[in-house]
Amino acid sequence: DSSIALWNSTTGDQIRTLISSNGYAKRILFTHDDKFLVTLSDNTIGIWDVDQGSLFKEIQVPTSNDISIDKKDQWIALATACTSIEVYDLDKCVRVKTIHNAHTECLSSIDISSDGKKIVSSTFWGEFIVRDWQSGEILLHKKVCNLRTSQQPRVYSVKFNVEGNQVVTASSDNIIRIWSIKTGEQIGESLVGHIASVYSASFSDDGRCIISSSADKTARIWDLNPQFPYKVIGRARYIPFELDNIKSSLS
Repeated sequence: DSSIALWNSTTGDQIRTLISSNGYAKRILFTHDDKFLVTLSDNTIGIWDVDQGSLFKEIQVPTSNDISIDKKDQWIALATACTSIEVYDLDKCVRVKTIHNAHTECLSSIDISSDGKKIVSSTFWGEFIVRDWQSGEILLHKKVCNLRTSQQPRVYSVKFNVEGNQVVTASSDNIIRIWSIKTGEQIGESLVGHIASVYSASFSDDGRCIISSSADKTARIWDLNPQFPYKVIGRARYIPFELDNIKSSLS
């Protein structure tokens, strides 16, 4: 199905349906000004005018697994299905940077920091790298290891916090981990509760919570105050949108 449905989170009513000519969308993101919807199909980034419900522009790209947009709506970061990263100017819809051999294995996830200066990317083989994408300087290269099994789990998702000094990883060993970019060490205890692979995990804008979704068909809000370890809010396989939107729809 190549359709994309837009819904009113307050009323639960469907607003409109967008039809893509490039197959189903792997990823769907709103720009932070809510004016555009950015979709990723295998070889195409689609930019849709939300008010008009029409396709505004298309960008032909390599087969890719993930995209991210900085909070200034200036850059699109693209994790290709091979080992490279590409960065596009969102306004001009042109590629401005290619980082060849960003990893030695296939990329699984990507995120660009709020200020648009750093990119974090991960692979299905258990590592993530934080870099200054313009200079190419690597700020952190980390391999995730399950201390109990001494094995490297697959990293399905990696995301920055708003300040850009921490990242959160979601892995195939059912665990969520928070990392310091400065020290390279894990912060606090692992978040344990999912009973199957965790496919996505993101910080809330205030940094107090993390939302995750898993192959166990649950989405969870984790309060980083240890007195309130998590709250199960529903069932979902992949949740790429912001936690604050979910909170408002639940209240």
